[in-house]
Amino acid sequence: MVTGRGSGTGGLAAPSQIRSRLPNTLVALFGAAALLRIGLIAYSDYQDRHAAVKYTDIDYVVFSDAAEHVAAGRSPYDRATYRYTPLLAWFLVPNLACPWFGKALFAACDLLIAAILYQLASAASDQTQSLNGGRFWLLVAWLFNPVVFVVSTRGSAESLIVLAVLAILLMASLRRAAWTGLALGLAIHLKLFPIIYSLPLFLYFGPRGRPRGVVATAARLWPSTSDQWWLISTTGVSLAGLTLVFWIGYGNEFLFEAYGYHFVRTDIKHNFSAYFYFNYLTALNPHESGIALLAGLIGFLPQAGVQLAAALALHRDLIACFFVQTLTFVALNKVYTSQYFLWYLPLGLLHFIRLSPWRWQWAMGLWLGAQAIWLGSAYLLEFQGLNVFSAVHLASLGMLVMHVSVMWLALALRS
Repeated sequence: MVTGRGSGTGGLAAPSQIRSRLPNTLVALFGAAALLRIGLIAYSDYQDRHAAVKYTDIDYVVFSDAAEHVAAGRSPYDRATYRYTPLLAWFLVPNLACPWFGKALFAACDLLIAAILYQLASAASDQTQSLNGGRFWLLVAWLFNPVVFVVSTRGSAESLIVLAVLAILLMASLRRAAWTGLALGLAIHLKLFPIIYSLPLFLYFGPRGRPRGVVATAARLWPSTSDQWWLISTTGVSLAGLTLVFWIGYGNEFLFEAYGYHFVRTDIKHNFSAYFYFNYLTALNPHESGIALLAGLIGFLPQAGVQLAAALALHRDLIACFFVQTLTFVALNKVYTSQYFLWYLPLGLLHFIRLSPWRWQWAMGLWLGAQAIWLGSAYLLEFQGLNVFSAVHLASLGMLVMHVSVMWLALALRS
């Protein structure tokens, strides 16, 4: 377990412990990963032009259209289905001149994520560990994971939020509370879910030692160190500053489309959530829309309870804490797709390389097996037109069981 100040082993470490140069083998590894992504980006143009099934994600078209709107002085929300921060549209304004720019940006984020993973893994493991050990295979598992490189080269922006989350972990490992707060504010602005990391980070930068009693525990929720005050202030400056700028520019429509929409969203297709069948049944009856909305809001309660428990129990080991928080947030969400897996995948890789090999082997087997079962039933439903909603529902429940099992493997009997 990690201590609050980064001493000890098994978690984050002090700055002196994470300064290392990438060996030539890793330079070659990064080079191969970059070439793979360049090749796929080039190929995507060919497939988009000549194949009935496009390689480029429809979201990338939405991003590019929104970028065109902001470049012309209009709102990105003039583009239907754009439900992201305007910052993303501004990032992709170069798409107007280079249509592949955004894909290259997201692919570059993949490589930056890998570099941070290597740094964090080096800090959390034995510095004498051979290159053929966990850190090397961690990079292989990220850089050459088909889900990772396909998502980014198709033009999905998930790598941006993953990069922001790992930047939070890196800054925390360096004990840079102010920079941690800036990264946290940016991450929350990009996607709401990183707000779950606020409490464990606050506690991590607080006094060491375990409080005894309810009163002492409650007292820890008031800032008592300069690091905690820096974290609070810079998070507020970063988040409030970005939000205020875009609210002034785009009004309440920005607040609803970027944030509010996700509280009322329902999706009965391409959805791994255990709420899948409920969403489907209520969608068939417009008179039950109020029930569906209420159930969706109530569905946040289990998430909130798990987040609080994880923050209180695991905040001294931020890698484990962030992984458990993100895993359970996704697993208990009322809507999630395969892209959501990228939110917890790098955190899981970081955590499991510190544990016995059998744990990650079982975790990977469960993860792949549950997805295979779900995808098989979803294929019969969506492409074969068979009435297998019950089978998809059971497969979605299986995904929930899988996530709970992976969490148990991550935490039970930790050495």
